[in-house]
Parts: sequence; C-alpha cells; structure tokens
Amino acid sequence: MRLLLFLLLVTLSCCSAEPTYFAPQLIEKLAHNAGAVHVHVDNVTPLYVRTDMRGICRTTVGSLYRVYQAGYTYQYATFPAFLADALNQRLAVASSRLLHLPNAHLFPLDTVAALHYARLTPEARVATLYRPMSSQRWTLKPEVASTPDVETALYYLFLGNYDVGFDDYRGQYIITKGVM
Repeated sequence: MRLLLFLLLVTLSCCSAEPTYFAPQLIEKLAHNAGAVHVHVDNVTPLYVRTDMRGICRTTVGSLYRVYQAGYTYQYATFPAFLADALNQRLAVASSRLLHLPNAHLFPLDTVAALHYARLTPEARVATLYRPMSSQRWTLKPEVASTPDVETALYYLFLGNYDVGFDDYRGQYIITKGVM
C-alpha cells in the first residue's frame, strides 16, 4: 500500500511540473553577451516573456538584461537564472520595467487563438501558419500576417523553440527551427 501511495505521489509531482521550453545550454548562450556594449546578433533575437498584466512582451535578451539589473538582482543571483525563469514562462515580469524599453512590445494573448495553438504541436503550428522557404525556414502566410492574432501565433511558435524574426527588406516574418 505504501509503495502504491509513493508511486501515486511521484506521478502527480511529475505531472504538475511546469514545462521547460528552453534548455539550460541555450539560456547560457543567450545570457553570455547580454551585458556587452556592442550589439551582438543574440541581442536582437526576439524573445517572449509573460508579464504581470496577464499579457506577453516581445523583447530581446539585452533588454531583459536591463530589466534584470534594474529590479531582479535581489530575487535572482544570476542573470541566467532570471532568464531561465522568464523564457520558460515561470516568471511574470513586471510590466512597469518593460514599458520604457525601446524594443519591448506588450500585447494581450488572443484567447481563442491561444486555445487553438496550445492544442497543436509546434510542427502542426508551422504547417498551419507558414509556407516553406527551405527545409528549416518558413515565412508567415500573408493571410495570417494580417490577422489580429498574429502575435499570439508568433508567441506559440517561440514556445515551440522556433526563432521568429522579421525581414525588413522583404517585409515578412521568417521562422527558423531552434532559437538562435
């Protein structure tokens, strides 16, 4: 009986754990040059974090580093620890700290679209929303890019470990497998 109770508790504790979207190696790679003076390509990769206002913020690792320095050093001993919680959606970052950043874009999740995308696998999301450019690159379908829930779609792709960028020259979203 004790063994059965123990197995039940272990199963429940495993199932209740929050998902980890990004591996520690990727977090370390992103955090490595965050405080650098010169802008590095890693510093402009769009990243998404939850906010305390029940929304999402699209930002960069450099901006998240500034947010960490301005208000989270007391809660997190290192920037990679802060970044891991923020990117894995375990921390609701204070909107007041994000609002003043030049490249931060706050938006609410479209609830209908969020329910739809949450049910799909990352690969199914890509197949539904994007057309292929190559085996590892896609572009957002024009009919999807013009919808109000486009940010919600991009957020769920990010959670599926897809890099979501915008090509200013072509005026289209470019998706690649694997953040960075």
